[in-house]
Amino acid sequence: MGQAATIAAGGLQAAGSVMQGRERARAARAEAQNLGIQRTEVGIRANQEEAARREALAGDLQAMQVALAGSGVAAGSPTVRAIMSGGVRDAEADVSTARYNALAQQDSLRRAQVEAKRSARAAMLSGYMGAANAGFQTYSNLQRRGQ
Repeated sequence: MGQAATIAAGGLQAAGSVMQGRERARAARAEAQNLGIQRTEVGIRANQEEAARREALAGDLQAMQVALAGSGVAAGSPTVRAIMSGGVRDAEADVSTARYNALAQQDSLRRAQVEAKRSARAAMLSGYMGAANAGFQTYSNLQRRGQ
């Protein structure tokens, strides 16, 4: 292979390496963006579910008050307060558990998003390092041939 062909082959190898790095980086950035969207969606769903649970709790408490009043139990009696506070406590525990699960899922998505961004930077660096390696190999090939 002549000097021009060696240089051309090295140049093509370097360009290919950079293009591969850019393409992998583009894919990693797209993944990071999708993970960010998923994270936002998880937060929105969690807020909607929390609002629905609280609305259901309010309805359940009203139904309990009506049922207890209909059975002749006084609204301010210790029994009613105990039943109501137990219902509220259980419902709040459910809301807290759901909120915690959503936050844990959001954190997992955030970590994956950070890792995807790191992968994008690493892919670009890998492409440039591959191009530099191709340049060194071309130089070494030319030196071995004495050209």
